[in-house]
Formats: sequence, structure tokens, C-alpha cells
Amino acid sequence: MTGDPLICFAALNNIHDDFESPGKLSEYRKDAKTANTHTIDVKPRDMVNLNVDLGQMGVGGDNSWGALIHPKYRLLDKKYEYSFRIRPVIKDDDILKLAKEKF
Repeated sequence: MTGDPLICFAALNNIHDDFESPGKLSEYRKDAKTANTHTIDVKPRDMVNLNVDLGQMGVGGDNSWGALIHPKYRLLDKKYEYSFRIRPVIKDDDILKLAKEKF
């Protein structure tokens, strides 16, 4: 896979919702140890989910009590554009050459 600009991607045997915990996590719950989803609780699916991202903004500041994300980790533009090309890799492909191709 190549992107313009460089992109981030993940191929998982799960969808992102599989990792979400039920209910409001901003409130303390007595059943938190059993209600929250942990990575060891998530069972692989019989599929591959490809997630392609241009970028990812940080999830929090210096604490977990509402501190803002540092400016250098924020996505502040109103509009973003990117493109990517994906194709299967075949036996005799030169992977490094393919990764450097412009499109």
C-alpha cells in the first residue's frame, strides 16, 4: 500500500467496535472489571478489516481529567484529503520499488 501523503493503516481480524466497552466510561461502575472490554476478551473474527487513516489525533493531554491535547498532536484543519493505492502483492514483486512509486 502506498499513500500520498504517507498514511497509517491497520489490518485486524476485528472491527474497532469489538474493543469498545459498553455504557458510559466517564462514570464509575461497580461492574467495570467485567463490563469493560480488554484485549484478551476480544475474539478474532473470520475476516480482515482494513482501516486506512491519514492521521490520528491524540486522545488526551497530560492527565485523564480533561486536559487538552497538546497542539502539535491535534488535527486542526477543516478539511483533509489523501489518496491511496492498494493492490495484491505477487510472487516476483520488488516490494521496495513498489513502495517508492509515485502515483
